[in-house]
Amino acid sequence: MTTMAYPHESTHGLGRVGAVGDAAVETLFLGLVRDYHRRIYNYVYRIVGDTGLAEDLTQEAYLRAYRGLPKLDAGANHRAWLYRIATNVATDELRRRRRRPRVAMGLPATLAAPTASEDARLGRVEVGGALLRVSSHHRVVLLLFEFFDLSAPEVGEVLGISPETARKRRQRAREALAKVLDGRQ
Repeated sequence: MTTMAYPHESTHGLGRVGAVGDAAVETLFLGLVRDYHRRIYNYVYRIVGDTGLAEDLTQEAYLRAYRGLPKLDAGANHRAWLYRIATNVATDELRRRRRRPRVAMGLPATLAAPTASEDARLGRVEVGGALLRVSSHHRVVLLLFEFFDLSAPEVGEVLGISPETARKRRQRAREALAKVLDGRQ
């Protein structure tokens, strides 16, 4: 299978995957991993903020994708489908973490300049840290739109909402991020 300019089309045309056999499922799965692994990992990492956990959750997402391939429809948007699985895996983990308290090790999450004025002088804006401070539903919307360049219909498909609702959520998420960046939250 060759890599195409539009990775979500590299698996297009196989029809309903379950109908074409195990070899085709394997080929399709390997193509999806090849085309999307780095993007899915980065997306999950930006949701959970932990590299080890992101690796585990990415593997879980691909395991779920592999199990779901036989049910995948011919016209499915593979990119949106994988992002939906990754979103569900990551947000499920965030919910589980909220229910069980973590023991803090006393280490800072990031290294900062010695003073706030030093950061200001150097013009640094910690977007990654700010993303982790907005709610997970805002973070997911911002990541899908702004960092992974999904369209409103694709974001809607990932989240199970209409494209118009996806656009409205993007606006609310941008406002929430702006509040965090301005120090109002």
